[in-house]
Amino acid sequence: MRAKVLYFLFAGVFSVLFTSCLKDTDFPDEPIIEYTSVERIASALVLNFTFTDGDGNFGLEQSDSLSPYDEAPFNHNLILTYYEKQEGAWQRFGTDFPLFSPFYSDALFNQTVPWVKPTGQNQTQEGTVAYSIVDPYYNFNSSYDTCRFEFYIYDRDLNQSNSQTTDFFLKP
Repeated sequence: MRAKVLYFLFAGVFSVLFTSCLKDTDFPDEPIIEYTSVERIASALVLNFTFTDGDGNFGLEQSDSLSPYDEAPFNHNLILTYYEKQEGAWQRFGTDFPLFSPFYSDALFNQTVPWVKPTGQNQTQEGTVAYSIVDPYYNFNSSYDTCRFEFYIYDRDLNQSNSQTTDFFLKP
């Protein structure tokens, strides 16, 4: 009997010490993104960023095709806007091109990041996304050569993250 009491006492103390050493992550329910880099690899441009989501619901499943995920902009959860440096100022693609509306230009690069459902008691998500934008990842009808993207994400509750801007890059 005494051995059982000591065993449970030891196990209890060990559990408290072990769990007190675990990092307690407390993030807001709205996703937060942080731009890391943009790099050209072969004929693609790779956008790298990190994210956190306090309630762990960033990402869409393939079956998420009904409302509210069936219409833009929520049919994708990574939203990118393309800019070119024209005459020294950044211009959003679509503003000087009457054939393309700003919405259409955004839709060219938007992407769906899959949901990796958190397991365990802590539902917080932290991760890294590497999104490969295949060629053409720029406006090939334009003579301007300096470009960048602005981007943000939505979680499953349609909470929008902060917005981030990439470093500029040159067309190939």
